[in-house]
Amino acid sequence: MNVPTCPSPVPLPWRRCALFLLAVCGGLLSLAAGEPGKRAFEIAAGPAEATLRTFSDQAGGQFLFSAEKVAGVRTNAVKGDFTARDALQRLLAGTALRAVQDERTGALTVDRAALAAAGPGGFGSVEGRVLNRDTGLYVNNARVVVEGQRLEVFTDAAGYFMLPRVAAGEVALRVFFTGFPAQTRALAVTSGQRAVADFAFGADGKGDDKTIMLDAFKVATSRDMAASDIAVNEQRFAPGIKNVVSTDSFADIADGNVGEFAKYLPGVTLNRSGSDGINMSLGGVPPSGTPILLDGNGIASAASSNTDRTVEFENIAVGGMSRVEVSRSPTPDSPANAIGGSVNLVSRSAFERSKPQYTLKAYYSWRGGDFSWSKTPGPFQHKEYPFEPNLEIGAVVPVTRNFGFTFNGLMARTKNNGPGITQDWVPHVAAQSANFPATTPDNPYLVRFRLQERPKITLRNTASLSADWRVSPADVLTVGFQYSYFTSEFWVRQLNFDVGRAVSFGRDFTQGAAGTGFMQILTDAREKNGTSWAPSVRWRHNGRIWQWNLGGSYSGASNHYASDGYFQSNNAFYRNLTLRFDQLTEDHPGRITATDAAGQPVNVYDLNNYRLENVGGLNFNSWAIVRSAFVNAKRDLDLRVPVTVKGGVDLRVEHRDITRPTYSTNFVGRDGVFRSADDNAGQWYDPSYSQRDLLFGPRMQWFDLDQIGGLFRSNPDHFANTEANQVNAYRSEVTTSQAITETITAPYLRLDSKFLDGRLQVTGGVRYEKTQDVGDGPLIDPSRIYQRDAQGRIVRDTQNRPVVIAPLASLAGTKLAYVERGASVDKSYDGFFPSLNASYLIRQNLIARVSYGRAINRPNFGNILPSMNLPDPESTNRTITLTNPELKPWIADSYGVALEYYFNEPSSGVLSARAYLRDIKDFFGTRLVPATPDVLEPYGIDPAQYGD
Repeated sequence: MNVPTCPSPVPLPWRRCALFLLAVCGGLLSLAAGEPGKRAFEIAAGPAEATLRTFSDQAGGQFLFSAEKVAGVRTNAVKGDFTARDALQRLLAGTALRAVQDERTGALTVDRAALAAAGPGGFGSVEGRVLNRDTGLYVNNARVVVEGQRLEVFTDAAGYFMLPRVAAGEVALRVFFTGFPAQTRALAVTSGQRAVADFAFGADGKGDDKTIMLDAFKVATSRDMAASDIAVNEQRFAPGIKNVVSTDSFADIADGNVGEFAKYLPGVTLNRSGSDGINMSLGGVPPSGTPILLDGNGIASAASSNTDRTVEFENIAVGGMSRVEVSRSPTPDSPANAIGGSVNLVSRSAFERSKPQYTLKAYYSWRGGDFSWSKTPGPFQHKEYPFEPNLEIGAVVPVTRNFGFTFNGLMARTKNNGPGITQDWVPHVAAQSANFPATTPDNPYLVRFRLQERPKITLRNTASLSADWRVSPADVLTVGFQYSYFTSEFWVRQLNFDVGRAVSFGRDFTQGAAGTGFMQILTDAREKNGTSWAPSVRWRHNGRIWQWNLGGSYSGASNHYASDGYFQSNNAFYRNLTLRFDQLTEDHPGRITATDAAGQPVNVYDLNNYRLENVGGLNFNSWAIVRSAFVNAKRDLDLRVPVTVKGGVDLRVEHRDITRPTYSTNFVGRDGVFRSADDNAGQWYDPSYSQRDLLFGPRMQWFDLDQIGGLFRSNPDHFANTEANQVNAYRSEVTTSQAITETITAPYLRLDSKFLDGRLQVTGGVRYEKTQDVGDGPLIDPSRIYQRDAQGRIVRDTQNRPVVIAPLASLAGTKLAYVERGASVDKSYDGFFPSLNASYLIRQNLIARVSYGRAINRPNFGNILPSMNLPDPESTNRTITLTNPELKPWIADSYGVALEYYFNEPSSGVLSARAYLRDIKDFFGTRLVPATPDVLEPYGIDPAQYGD
């Protein structure tokens, strides 16, 4: 055999080339020489770079190949007796590689499959699904590329992809998903026909060892790691700055609170009420300025019967959610009211799994660190077990390739008892006054100290159901329903130490004036419950040219606060004391001294030293309805640079109805006298809860709220019911009764394009939003208590005094002057909101992002709901107190930059840094202005009567 040699002298690179060719030729000829015989082959499926080395060893000769050409290709398993050619063809079947045999020598080598150019009308379509075998989940946002053609697409939530216009011939499909090596496969595309190519990442079902080595430990592939892959992949291919967390990424949350998952994302603040995560804010923007969406639709929230826009998590369970997406930069198809960003909760889909999955979880949850199995003093008037049972069931069932359903149910019951403290320091919290001498901020002193017991029982029942139906290869219909019931009962007990008036102080003490101090037992006891529901429907069409979505939802929520069988507030006092705080620390006084008027020490923890003075209650009710509808369409334009155009319209109508009445009365006891001896609080002693230790100090004797409520039902005359009490209750009903309907219409246009061979991705466009508010609120007009003539003028007596129908302080006069929902508003405003996002692929795993967007933060409903308090025109008071229905939203121009480094497989971690700048204008505030006609006339107020 003659082997050509390279003449000398030859540069070193060319000598290396010659040696490489020599080795290749030798290997090929040796394989050719052995072609007629068969050999035993046993090659597992895997990356081509590894399997071809195994093939070379088992074929009996050196077999060299270009690692660059075979990168990203996964070959088949081969087992049996074959010739080298047959074995190689079986190994490469269905991949983007092909076996090439030299016609003269018969030698075998490997090359990429040739890409055929399309002739006239020579186009077909390619579709398929991408599966993660490790989890059985079809993956969303896997990147699918046709090599050699300017075609790219991402899989949908069910793992489907479709390329509607692919040049006919043999093509190479390359699929990438974070955490796995890319896969490449050859596929024959026939003009006018549909080709199918399914891909699977992870174990091939033949016993692959899916462990990750960490020194001497083995960590098995788990649902948490797979969930992390999904979340990181979503973030990697997002058009803007975005964070994603999968609900499977962290340990189970006992009560299913979705906020407990989102709090792990950077820049997310989970705001709590006691121990419960109740709402969240992004980037320092208030919770009312952070839109929370469910599959892109608005969520109704009764907001604890408040008038703000906050979406609370109490009625949202995480069991039916697949992931939480936090968008940091706006795009034209996202809401404009997202200065700090927006949150989208993505529901589970039946098409996300290849096989059914059923879950059943049953567990106990304990209160705080109390893991006892014995009864302990409970939140109420009797002992209870410190643990509660919980149950969660779930199912994701792909019945067929074209139909499936999901279900999730949760019954969670938890107990909490978070003891706490509050402190009032002068001048930081308590204001300087005649009772509290002036001091400097660097020399504060303590004037009030409060110990708190906050027991609470929470019950959450949730259910979610969805069904997916693939009506045709290009159309999917999804219907869903979310339901939640939440109830929480808490009896907050507080013991307050108040010096009354400070006479001396220092860095570690405060001395109260003799007889001015007092002790107070106060409660905040109530039951809160609410229901929410949200049916939804979506139709997705993924056609050859157009892709469109349309759908909507009807979301409702209610909230109720009530004191059922007891009073919400119960106030008992131990007065005329002299209090002193010593040994002050950051969270409590080390010693508290209490003496009576005679200077004798007293026991402030004895309930018999207190007298019940007043009680109060509430009855809050609110409802929220959010109706959402959307339609959008997009298509790819094959221009000099690839452009995707998307246009759509979003419609959202929200209705809120709120009432928040309260009442209060004094306790007068059997003798009908306020603060007398028979008002002693010791008669309602609670022997159970009084056995609990305080956070600081000895045990406190507490009263039983049920006993006080029972006394009211049996002897209502022990509680004052004066006309003044009735007046205050009626005014509370009127002034807290409000309703508003807000309609937001938002068309938008979005453009996506790529430059520099796909390394630079740009997303931009503009959104237009028009907001209309129609609402009703209280009208307070004292002039309505006066008689008027036929012309509407106030009637006067012989001494020129207005004739009064009923005094304003009376119940009859109050009913005349206070008109429930007597003021109304109808206003609108609009604006354009441009945005631009760009991401640049510095390296394959290093992405730089920049963003710009204009956004708004709408005023809370309480700021724009009409509320009009007019002065008595016959009095000297000339101040009109109004809300401002014409209040405009905050407007912000936001700029952001981010740098993201994605770890190479098998890791799926990401390291990112982000910075932002917001220029916010039109902050809200309160001011006093002259009552000019220009100011009064928009409110319908007569300038002649109330003008400046």
